[in-house]
Amino acid sequence: ARCHTASPSQRHQRTVEAVTTLVMRQSEVQPLLLVVEDLHWVDAGTQAVLEHLVDRLCACRVLLLLTHRPEYQHPWFGRSYFSQLRLNPLGTDSADRLLRALLGTDAELGELRRKLVEHAGGTPLFLEESVRALADAGTLSGRPGAYRAAGPLGAVQIPSTVHAVLAARIDRLPPAQKSL
Repeated sequence: ARCHTASPSQRHQRTVEAVTTLVMRQSEVQPLLLVVEDLHWVDAGTQAVLEHLVDRLCACRVLLLLTHRPEYQHPWFGRSYFSQLRLNPLGTDSADRLLRALLGTDAELGELRRKLVEHAGGTPLFLEESVRALADAGTLSGRPGAYRAAGPLGAVQIPSTVHAVLAARIDRLPPAQKSL
């Protein structure tokens, strides 16, 4: 009955406390690795749980691994138990090696690889999703690691952003999955 009479802010605080308590108790049983990717996209509720949890981590056996874009700001930099590792974009050679692994080594795909490397700005996700989008669109035939051009590649359109690639993939889903 207490939940029904609690205010929204009280319910929110109880939820934050419950998640934090769950993590802390589980860390008593065994060490935990808690991974939160793309922190720059989290909602306010997730942010509140993380902020509450971070304040209690020094007493737990929890490794909290967060990934986020450089522009994301959080208050944890000053904590003695916080370390930041910056992952730089892939260089041209590394991006080309990744594309050779994804596409294969067909000589016809050399110009496409060059365009993708130039366009992706060293972002591995963009490279992977662009290759998947080209295969899904029928521009590439074969299988991952052994693709061939299914036709002329001169007019191939590479999506401008990762969001465009992912939005196009979502658009191709069946209606039930798309609405989910």
